[in-house]
Amino acid sequence: MVKVDFKYVQVAPAKGKTYYYYRRNGQRQTIKGEFGSTEWRRNYDRIHASFGNDPIKGEPETGTIAAALRDYKDSEDYRGLKPKTQKGYLRYISLLENGETIESDGQIAKRIPALGGQPVAALTVKVIRKLRDDFVGVRGTPQFRPSAGNGLVTFCNLLVKWYSDPKVKKLKSGDGHRPAEEHEIAQFRARHPIGTLKRMAFELALNTGQRGQDVIAMKKEDIRDGKIQLAQEKTGARVWVPMSDDLKAVLIPWMKDRIGPILTTPTGSSMKEDYFRKMMREAYDEAGLPADFTTHGLRYAAATRIYEVYKSLGNPDRIAWEAVADVTGHATMLMAKKYSEQKRRTQITVGHLNAALGSSVKPGQKV
Repeated sequence: MVKVDFKYVQVAPAKGKTYYYYRRNGQRQTIKGEFGSTEWRRNYDRIHASFGNDPIKGEPETGTIAAALRDYKDSEDYRGLKPKTQKGYLRYISLLENGETIESDGQIAKRIPALGGQPVAALTVKVIRKLRDDFVGVRGTPQFRPSAGNGLVTFCNLLVKWYSDPKVKKLKSGDGHRPAEEHEIAQFRARHPIGTLKRMAFELALNTGQRGQDVIAMKKEDIRDGKIQLAQEKTGARVWVPMSDDLKAVLIPWMKDRIGPILTTPTGSSMKEDYFRKMMREAYDEAGLPADFTTHGLRYAAATRIYEVYKSLGNPDRIAWEAVADVTGHATMLMAKKYSEQKRRTQITVGHLNAALGSSVKPGQKV
C-alpha cells in the first residue's frame, strides 16, 4: 500500500484497479469516485470532517487560541453561564479549535481551517469577519444561517476581550441557588436509604457544607478525631469539619471495608465532577424534589444549621456567623445570613398579622 499526498489516504492496486482508502485511528473507509474528481474530493472531505481535524497534541502553547479556549472553559465566567449558553459556546469553541467543512446542496462550500495553534492576537476584526462569512453559508440557500454567524462573532469578540482586557468583569450576583428546606431533606432520605451511594453523597454534601468537587475528593484518611479535614480546591483554604451524628450514622458503616476515596462509582472508579453532578440530579428527581433543589443549596442549608446550633448554645451572632464562614466560606455565609433573616422577618410578619386580625375560624369549626 502506497501513501498519496492527501492526508490519511492510502492507495491499493488490486486486480488491475486502484482503490483509495482513508485510514485513521484503526479504521479504514473506501473513498468512492474517480481519484481527484469533484465527487472523490467531496467524499474525502466528508470522511475527513467526520473524524474532526487534527487536535493539538499535548498542552497548547501559552498565548494561543487553543490555550485561551481551555482557560475560558475552566473559568468562573464560563461556568456561571446558563447551560444553553454554554452549549452554544461549545459549538464555536470546537469550530475555532478544529475547523470545519461546510456543505451546501451536497457540495463542499467552505473549508474553515483550525485556528487553535494561532496566537489570540490573530483573531483580528478581518479574521473574525471572514470566519463569520464562511460559517453562515451562502445567502439564498437553505443552509444560510445568519443568527449562527452573529453568535460566532459575539463569542470571538468575547474571547479576545476576556483574554486581553486587564479589567476583570464582575461575576453574576443574585440569589442563585436556594437553601434546601428541612422537609426536602427528609423527603430525600425517605427515598434513598442508608447504604446507597446517593445517600452517602447527599449526607457528605449536607453535613460538611462543601462543594461537589471537594466532596468527591474526600478520602478515608481525611477522617480523624471525629472530623473531616480537607483543603478546598477552589480557595485552597484548609478546613476541619466536625462530623454530625447524622453523618456518622451513614459514614461509619459505609467505610468499614473501604480504603481511599469515600465516594467511587459503582465499578470502583474515581468519581469525576460531571458524574457526581448527574448522579445527584438523578437522585433529586427520583425523590420528587423540585428542579431548583441543588447540591449547592445543601451548602446553604449546612450554613443555616451551623448558625442555629451556635445560637442555641448562647453565642452572639458574630461568633455564630464566624463559625459558618470557617466551614463553608464567606460568600456562603452571606447567602445563608440573608436567607435566615428573610425567614425571620416572614415569621415576625405572620405573628403580627395573627395578633392584629385574629382568626376567622371559630374553635371546633370545620375548615
